[in-house]
Amino acid sequence: MGDIYRHLTNYAINKKNAGYISDNNNKSHKRLLSNIFSSEVLELVYKNIGEIVIKSIIAVLPTLQNGLSLCKRENYNTYFQLLGYDILITDNFKFKLLEINQNPSLYTDT
Repeated sequence: MGDIYRHLTNYAINKKNAGYISDNNNKSHKRLLSNIFSSEVLELVYKNIGEIVIKSIIAVLPTLQNGLSLCKRENYNTYFQLLGYDILITDNFKFKLLEINQNPSLYTDT
């Protein structure tokens, strides 16, 4: 517990850590999953994250449909909802949904 950055996944906080490792091409401030996992493991990561996203969308579908019904547009094809997912990958490779942000930040350097 002495290392305050050890369990932080929030970039806005962790970027101040002297031991923070950025993407290896220095064009990005966030690390790419492909720089952390092998291609075989990355396939499993995307599969698990996809399953979490699908299950969560099904769980909140009535709320999303309500938002659509409140949308006063003639063309519903222009309606969308942007969601931000925070997913934790544990040491034993379990995927845990931490939260879904209804209005995620779109800043590239928060």
